[in-house]
Amino acid sequence: MRAVWVYGPPIDAVIRGLKFERLEYLGSHLAEGLAEKLRDELEEGDCVVAVPLHWRRRWTRGFNQARAIAEPLAAILKVPMIPALTRRRATPPQSALDRKARLQSPRGAFRPRRGCRLAGRTVLLVDDVVTTGATLDAAARALLQGGASKVVAIAVARTPAAGEGRHPLSSSSGDTSVSGG
Repeated sequence: MRAVWVYGPPIDAVIRGLKFERLEYLGSHLAEGLAEKLRDELEEGDCVVAVPLHWRRRWTRGFNQARAIAEPLAAILKVPMIPALTRRRATPPQSALDRKARLQSPRGAFRPRRGCRLAGRTVLLVDDVVTTGATLDAAARALLQGGASKVVAIAVARTPAAGEGRHPLSSSSGDTSVSGG
């Protein structure tokens, strides 16, 4: 898993604007930041997949913020954007849960979409914010079930670890990738 920034000022305001104020154009700017900061990691990707929202949340919000980032990222990288996942059940917003519930909530929430051709592909899985990594892990597992050979999870920001400062322009990275096999 790779995240570019620590979730704190000013990036938290940008993500909230995208997510809750429908400032969808911010997705393109965030995608440009991802492409610039993670160029080497992104080059290995064959396709881009956005973490899907459950249909009720997408309907209420009007769009999927991860998709608003993933589509322009796919265009920048010149690889296809594939709707390879479905969210099979609604889960509560991660921000409303404690750590234990965050780790358990997304388990089994995703499944590979029928007819998507993932065999042998390295998938770039995109989300806006990562807290525990449980959502990206559950989505990655579903992509691997669907035939992907490797999943590289990409997030714009990650929540700071306990005791970690929230420097405004802090870069962040983890180096966990999930491979099939």
